[in-house]
Amino acid sequence: MWFLLAAVCGTLHAATSLVWAAGGDWLLATAGGSAAALVEDAPGSAAAALGAVGAAKLAAAWAPLLVERAPGRLRRLLRAAEWCAAVVLLAYGLVWHMLFSGAGLLGLFGAPEDPGALTGHLLIWGPLFSLWAAALLAGLARSRLPGGDSRPSR
Repeated sequence: MWFLLAAVCGTLHAATSLVWAAGGDWLLATAGGSAAALVEDAPGSAAAALGAVGAAKLAAAWAPLLVERAPGRLRRLLRAAEWCAAVVLLAYGLVWHMLFSGAGLLGLFGAPEDPGALTGHLLIWGPLFSLWAAALLAGLARSRLPGGDSRPSR
């Protein structure tokens, strides 16, 4: 269940990147920064870059469900990578997106240049990254046996 929730969160992230790669602008203003500028200035490059980002997010979203079926040593190695990815996702969501965006909206770094993007990071992208990470961490913890081995989660 936890890996499935993580997959859904990651798929939502991937879907927005893929929509932007296809030329859509749904929620693009909430991303701000380089994604919005790239789409505006170089649509062809944006399509390639955002398509690759979307594909990577989609692969990362569904990999934990597939890893549970991998053989022993390979599964342990991949699960170690998943633990690292989950910690990075959690820090990225909570610290980079939520904490820094909230501080930016409060004017702690000066007048905000793009309040719409900061609000999007605070209310959409940060919580979604954090939920993805939390679900992945819960799935990894839940599918771990006391002896240090792992078993497929149900």
